[in-house]
Amino acid sequence: FRFARSRKLILADPTRDLAAREPRGFTGQTLPLDRQRELFRRWTTGRDAHPHEALLGILALLHGASSHEVRHLRADDIDETARTARLGSRPRPVPLDPATWQVLQRCLAHRQAQRTANPHVIVTKGTKAGRSPASAAYVTHLLDACGVPPRSVRCTRLADLVRSEEH
Repeated sequence: FRFARSRKLILADPTRDLAAREPRGFTGQTLPLDRQRELFRRWTTGRDAHPHEALLGILALLHGASSHEVRHLRADDIDETARTARLGSRPRPVPLDPATWQVLQRCLAHRQAQRTANPHVIVTKGTKAGRSPASAAYVTHLLDACGVPPRSVRCTRLADLVRSEEH
């Protein structure tokens, strides 16, 4: 109608006062349940996944952790006695279930084998000698081997949380 009115083909735009509704709810990409189970097994019991991949995947899938939160996770953010971890700026430490705890321990063992003074849990060849976190690009591509972007894994968890609150 805007086109027709600008050409003076019509005098009034009948849609001017109408507002288009945005779709309600989350519209991003999520993973089907069978794919979630497959990835959970890959990261917890499989031996194909690198410890960094498994940590990012399981924290995103079960705890809705972002790549940024995992990238900046430090060894001193982990409370061994309470089995919790401080993720990003969350108000309280996140309690870790046995599967996540096992994956975290595997990642910490990998870190210890590198004999580094870097305080972060995810340490790469490039950050081994320094104190900075792994690069954002490194963490973004950690899940390339399983063909799923970290954002989709995290969004799957967040969408599940929202759905459970609505019911």
